[in-house]
Amino acid sequence: MKFHDVKENEWIWPKMGGYLLKCCDCGLVHEMDFAVVDPETDAVLNGPVVIFRARRAKSKKKKK
Repeated sequence: MKFHDVKENEWIWPKMGGYLLKCCDCGLVHEMDFAVVDPETDAVLNGPVVIFRARRAKSKKKKK
């Protein structure tokens, strides 16, 4: 499989179905699907452009 080397906070324009994302934490490939839904009708909208970005959540250290 071929992957684009995404930089942290880079916006990604994925294909809507079957987008493959290789996880930086577990090293596994996750298949992702996207849809844009009208909040009033719950109907899937066709045509809108979807972009996303992902980053590792920063863990908060517990104070002793």
